[in-house]
Amino acid sequence: MKTEESNSLSTNGRMPLLAVVGWVLCLLGLTYATLIGNGFEFPRVAYSLPFLVVGSLFLLSRVAPALPSWLLLIAFSGGGYFLWRAIESPVWDLARRDVVLVTGAIAALVAGACSFQYKLGRGLFLGALLILLFAHGVVAAYQGIFDPSYAVIDPSRADQKGVSGFYFHRNYLAGFLEISLPVFVALASTKRPWWTLWTLVALGVATLCFFTNSRGGFIVMVIGALCTFVSFKFLGPKKREEKLSRWAVIASIGLVGAILIGGWFSFEVIAAKREGIEGSTMGRLGLAGIAFDIWLQAPVVGQGAYAYSYLFPKNFAGLGGWYGDAKMVHSDYLQLLAEYGIVGLFVVVTLLVAFGGRFWFSCRHPSSEVASWVPFASFGVLVAESIRAAFDFNLHMVPNLVLFSFLVGGMGANCLTFSTTEGPQASRLVKVGVLLFLFLFGAFGNNSIRREVVAFPLWLKVESARANEEEVLPKLYEYSLSAPSYYVLRQVGRALIEKEREQGLKQAIEIWQLVVKIHPFDGEGLANYAYCLDNAGEFSQAEGYHLRALEAVARRENKYGVVYGVGWHLIRRADHASKLRRPGEALFLYQASREAFAESHRLNFSRRKLNREVLGWLEQQIQFLEGARIEPVEVEILDWRSKLP
Repeated sequence: MKTEESNSLSTNGRMPLLAVVGWVLCLLGLTYATLIGNGFEFPRVAYSLPFLVVGSLFLLSRVAPALPSWLLLIAFSGGGYFLWRAIESPVWDLARRDVVLVTGAIAALVAGACSFQYKLGRGLFLGALLILLFAHGVVAAYQGIFDPSYAVIDPSRADQKGVSGFYFHRNYLAGFLEISLPVFVALASTKRPWWTLWTLVALGVATLCFFTNSRGGFIVMVIGALCTFVSFKFLGPKKREEKLSRWAVIASIGLVGAILIGGWFSFEVIAAKREGIEGSTMGRLGLAGIAFDIWLQAPVVGQGAYAYSYLFPKNFAGLGGWYGDAKMVHSDYLQLLAEYGIVGLFVVVTLLVAFGGRFWFSCRHPSSEVASWVPFASFGVLVAESIRAAFDFNLHMVPNLVLFSFLVGGMGANCLTFSTTEGPQASRLVKVGVLLFLFLFGAFGNNSIRREVVAFPLWLKVESARANEEEVLPKLYEYSLSAPSYYVLRQVGRALIEKEREQGLKQAIEIWQLVVKIHPFDGEGLANYAYCLDNAGEFSQAEGYHLRALEAVARRENKYGVVYGVGWHLIRRADHASKLRRPGEALFLYQASREAFAESHRLNFSRRKLNREVLGWLEQQIQFLEGARIEPVEVEILDWRSKLP
């Protein structure tokens, strides 16, 4: 076909200089996201987006994406739906993270579809990936051999049961590795001059993933590598015209069997280290059940971006065990279903099937002139992440999603069957249309992080203080006022509450007021703001926030202790009444406080020892007042019992 010839020429042609600059910017965005922006702290996540958007626009200005117009239409329509639901989200500040994810993914998809057409583009990608893997490997070796608690960026790692490299959690490093391994398996399968080197790199990646002790990550990595190897051996360049020899088939089957046996044995070793899989499985099933309940409340378009994080406590039904901040469902599909409804899930599944089908039909009718490792690596990654998404949220991590999108977009650069057949004019129209849409998406995405961009110099001071082990709070406080975001404000607020100075209390009130303004459904924010108001003597104002906190998270008293907070609210009111020489009111309030602490104790608040100590102190106060023949004088108090589930 004429189009195939032109595309194969572009695949081997010279990459325009502006396109090279754009691709380098995109790879810098991936590098930043991998080394720094790999968690939930919004500034770290946000700063990778300008690199991706600007870089992809540079690429599009010189290169047309090697994707059919119908597939681009699905991608941009789906992205538009997700951005619309983010705008409509009840908590815009949380939704901004999804804006970064969606915009970054589309920019990376387009960038991969443009740059992987060129040998230089593929080479730059491999160079960046090798550097990132080497950096992860060096840090992981230090964590595994010398200091399990070591973290390059964060002050501590969330989970020290395995190595995590630059990531703050080992599962996310495993996710990065499971996307990387099919690349080197595909390169090793080509039997090019350096295939031995690529085989050694693949073994190194698999070994590093083993030491993350991520059960799901390891088994999915093996599946992705097998899909890449098998597809290349049996569907690879010119395979439909060649008949594999009997010994080649036997050798391939033997190698697949060895990989399966080795993978299963390694999985068993990891599972033994992690004390089996039953507890984790039951916990994730509980999270999934709550996600399903949340979805049923708005089945078509869902509850809005990141709604699961604050609707989880309201729908919590005593799953047993301990659950921290359940921001994620541990299933990308159920997260989509709960937050974006059946429409959002349909969009994502359609894209996965479309790219997978594009690869399959391309292999059935391959171009004899193009023999690239990219589509086979991308196919393995696509299968692996489609499986992993069922029981984890790897693609909610910005660097992993960007890497995935690069490769899936790159699949289009070498799957030529569905290339447009309308000629150069149609190609230019597609390029202009994609450029316009991406510009609009990028403008919206970057506008959502404009405060973070303006406050970037202040954020550099925060990172510098962390790196030099200086006091971070003053700089983080200054930054939080310039670019307020929920997770940063909450971090500052928690630190300020620990301060006993009057200045610390004033700042804490200011910060927690911003938190409840930004996120009005956050139970912790509401409870802490009420706590600060109580300490400032603003009891009437604090009552409303105590009640709102009860509405938000009363089902999770064992974690948040909001009934416990009501008890302290009543104690402070009682102390205030004593200072005003109203012992009858004080006695009534002490008695009411005793009821709240007793209820918190019954609901298994995690600080039960403190609860018992407070109850003992209260009994002494009540007995003293009753011994002095003081009669309780009833005063109006907040009706906290009516808010209990």
